[in-house]
Amino acid sequence: MKKHIFILLFSGVIGLLIGSCSKNSGSMVGRWAYVPEKSTDLVTWRYRTPEVVVQKEKDRIVILWNWMRRGKVAFRDSLTFCPGSAPSKIPVTSAIWPENWYMGVLAKKNSWKLISGEWKQPGRELFVRKKQVVEISQGEAHITTDYTYTLGSKGRMLTVVEKRSSRPTSITYVFKRID
Repeated sequence: MKKHIFILLFSGVIGLLIGSCSKNSGSMVGRWAYVPEKSTDLVTWRYRTPEVVVQKEKDRIVILWNWMRRGKVAFRDSLTFCPGSAPSKIPVTSAIWPENWYMGVLAKKNSWKLISGEWKQPGRELFVRKKQVVEISQGEAHITTDYTYTLGSKGRMLTVVEKRSSRPTSITYVFKRID
């Protein structure tokens, strides 16, 4: 009898350890590395590589887009919001607009971007909307960008589909979990 209890307890401890090692496997929370061969091929990625970090802070979601160059963050863009709530107002402090930096489109410095989002499937599919003013050669343009973040069935891959009001086709980013 003691042997059976020991085996049950031992199995439970092992189960807890395995669960703690893969704590983010069923969650978008974590750090994600870009997989270029599975993503839309655009010139942007040839000079800067996106890395995504998803964090949960109480009722807020924070998504950091790190645009990497030579292993270092060249630029960081953040999307912070409370799912299902009014849009968050985020100050624009840099003229770099990472989505199209190579085309001469600039973010309007000292303006605001509005970020909102909602869970389509809790923990598995997240819809995010960003509204922002950019500067182009003809003046200013109001751009709306919709992102759909979808966690793969095993929790190891994250697909982000970006649809922008100024672009007729969507862009697909595929990421693999780093941690």
